[in-house]
Amino acid sequence: MLIRQGEPLCEVFVMVDGAADVLVDGVKVGRVVAGEFMGEMSFLTETNCGATVVASEDCMVQVIDRDSFAAVIRFRPQTMFVLARTLAERLVRANLASVAGVRP
Repeated sequence: MLIRQGEPLCEVFVMVDGAADVLVDGVKVGRVVAGEFMGEMSFLTETNCGATVVASEDCMVQVIDRDSFAAVIRFRPQTMFVLARTLAERLVRANLASVAGVRP
């Protein structure tokens, strides 16, 4: 288990290699693969996690704490573009699922 629903995070994760399933209330709602962020919403909003993330295969994950995150953004500003795209894609999927009356 990489992230547990309902718990706070003090870091954000990046899947370097491998894959993980995203579950909300025990129901699979997505998958995280290499290059994608995990826990970014909880990290950025300083709220509890809305989902559980469980490795579905061997994974290599980069853990970035708040201080390191600021340094990453300073030295690799394109990271914010990747993070913004991740958030936007997840919002689009959630909106489409909401309109269809299903979980994202």
